[in-house]
Formats: sequence, C-alpha cells, structure tokens
Amino acid sequence: LCQRVGVKYDFIRQQQKSYPITVLCRVSRSKYYKYLKTVHENQINPDFELIAKVRQIHSDTRGSYGSRRMSGQLRDDGYDVGRYRASSLMKKAGVYVKLQKRFKRITDSNHNQPVAPNLLNRQFEVARSDTVWCADITYLVRPEKFPFLLSSAGFLTHLSS
Repeated sequence: LCQRVGVKYDFIRQQQKSYPITVLCRVSRSKYYKYLKTVHENQINPDFELIAKVRQIHSDTRGSYGSRRMSGQLRDDGYDVGRYRASSLMKKAGVYVKLQKRFKRITDSNHNQPVAPNLLNRQFEVARSDTVWCADITYLVRPEKFPFLLSSAGFLTHLSS
C-alpha cells in the first residue's frame, strides 16, 4: 500500500467500472479527480527538443564542444541556454567531451650522432645460444619525470640433434 500516488490512481482508474469511486478512494476523491485533470500519460519532456539538438551538435563537432561552447551554439541556434543548463542537458543526453591527447614527439631523428649498423639483418635463425641479443627502449611519458623501460631478449631456435 505504500506505492506511488500515480500507481494508486491508475489502479482506481482501471477499477472504477467495477467498483464505485467512493469505495476505491478511501482518502480523498478530490485528489483523484485533480489527478485525472492533469495529463500524465502523454506528457513530453520539455528538454526533449534540446537534448536532440545537443546530440546533433555533439555529432557535428565530433565531441569537441564542452558546456561553454555548447551553450554558445545553442544560443546561436535560437535557444536561451546558459552554461550550466547546457552542462545538465549534455548529461541527460549522455554526451561528453572527447579530450584529445597532446602530441609530443619523443624521437629526435635530426642529429649528427652515429647510428648503430644493422648486423642481424632480420636473420633470426642462430646456431648457438648467447650469440644474438635484441634490445628495445620505451620511454614512459610522465608529467614529473621522463623514465624509460629497457627490455632485452636473446634469440635461440630449437637445435636439431
């Protein structure tokens, strides 16, 4: 019996042909009639048009507009929307800004330093162990430091006995 008022009134509306309303409404008939006057079934969300417009702007700009630019675009399109309203509309629409990662070049190919020769020349078949080794350096970009990770591996194919 502790259900929402709308559920109770919907039940009363369904059962009013079988039972008199005075029996079904134990509390107040006037509240039930007031409920019937208000339109609950076909009520459209007032933000429906704005949410559709926000989704369209989001797809047109490939997700690059935040709430400030979104509110500016909506104002240009004739809607009176501020920044915080645009933010809540974006949340309702389920759209978020796609942050672009800043490109940072970490390889300097323009230098006069000697380059190590390619002695292996993609010949990965070896006769004995501990004759050919390979190494790679990977830089881990972090804001406070510039550490790197060095990995090495030895090549050895199965020797036929």
